[in-house]
Amino acid sequence: MKNQTIKSIISYIDKDYMVFCHLSLPVIEHIFRNYLNKINGDMFSIKSTNSVQLKTLNEILISIKNNESNYLDIGLLDYFQYILVEQNSLNLRNVILHGFLPENGFNKWTSMYIMTVLLYLIVYFNNDEK
Repeated sequence: MKNQTIKSIISYIDKDYMVFCHLSLPVIEHIFRNYLNKINGDMFSIKSTNSVQLKTLNEILISIKNNESNYLDIGLLDYFQYILVEQNSLNLRNVILHGFLPENGFNKWTSMYIMTVLLYLIVYFNNDEK
């Protein structure tokens, strides 16, 4: 993930916003999934078909917020949900990765929302490991 993170940041600096968005969103999801695992949260959910699947990013964020061991600010998690996964909000993770964002939507404004999440997570969890 480190190489993907570096490539995503370089693509942002180079103003290749489409590449940045597609590289950085899986990194963000990976960081949240690792954090949920770190606080002993369940990364799997049982679907109505009795199949076990990895939780979606929205389910991960909800699980983090509801986990007693969570030490991230709830307001910040709400902000991340607003940017990334809430259907009545920006929902950038789903809009981008499911191909609904038009080509002209990959711009500095869209990318800045994602970059703020990515940079926060990189700085926070890099310092958290020390």
